[in-house]
Amino acid sequence: DHVACSVGLHCRVEKVNDLLKSESDDTVRVLVYGESGIGKTTVVRGVCRSNGGKFAYYCFLEKVGENLRNHGSRHLIRMLFSKIIGDNDSEFGTEEILRKKGKQLGKSLLVFEDIFDQEQLEYIVKVASDCFSFNSKVIITAEKNCFLKCPEIEIYEVERLTKQESTDLFILKAFNCRNPKIKHLKIITQAVTMAPWVPYTLELIASYFREKSAEHCQRILDEYEKIPNEKKKQVIVQMIFDALSCDQKKMLIHIAYNLIGQEKAIVEDRLHRLFGVWAKDGIDMLLHKSLVKIDEQGQVTMHHLTHNMVKDMVRLI
Repeated sequence: DHVACSVGLHCRVEKVNDLLKSESDDTVRVLVYGESGIGKTTVVRGVCRSNGGKFAYYCFLEKVGENLRNHGSRHLIRMLFSKIIGDNDSEFGTEEILRKKGKQLGKSLLVFEDIFDQEQLEYIVKVASDCFSFNSKVIITAEKNCFLKCPEIEIYEVERLTKQESTDLFILKAFNCRNPKIKHLKIITQAVTMAPWVPYTLELIASYFREKSAEHCQRILDEYEKIPNEKKKQVIVQMIFDALSCDQKKMLIHIAYNLIGQEKAIVEDRLHRLFGVWAKDGIDMLLHKSLVKIDEQGQVTMHHLTHNMVKDMVRLI
């Protein structure tokens, strides 16, 4: 329940896997794109899990576009270098040394998340091709497909959920079952019809509805329906944030700023030391409301939309 949504995941993972297959041993590069919240990261992580054991080396780099824009192209070399040698302080890693070490790794699976433009794409392709084994696989994610000048890139657009997938996801997250009560059927139909068919928004709305009466859910939906589509994601996060206790808000803010990527037990311990409360219950509530997740390595994560919105709310407090 607290990991990324698996509804409709298998078929999307298989589409990317089909693109990664090649008759030759050349490096295969796949661009996975789609609107924010549609599940690009979930799909790519599913691809990585399904290919476990097939690669000698695996590397997953987040916020690549932001890091390249803020710190320049050399920062990508440092990021890769630190992953390979396990040293975060890798200021002296050069492309020549990376090339030597990367080739030694053998067949690799490399993921570069959230790039912004054509220039970044071309630079990543160059580094991956120059510095890693020729039969490696490269997956790159972006929100928009504005990269049509690279014919050597296979392209996959992550589809929105179908109506049935959206319904299944909403029922699972809102009622923790697959067969809801009759009194909830109208709510489910209205929510699925009204909300964008993307996992992020549906999960948040469904999580907010948990353990609320049918009448309460109906009132929320009636108000939510009046909100312009472009503001729906922001409003639902704000509603959930406002409903948290003071301690839970503090925990969420501290996680957003300081604890993303830490193991759940470490996060609980640090929050307990910082706020002097039993943090496990607070973390469980944030998980319950889909504000944070636990990844395959047991680390606490947060969708970048939630992350950004929490930081925006802090600026307004």
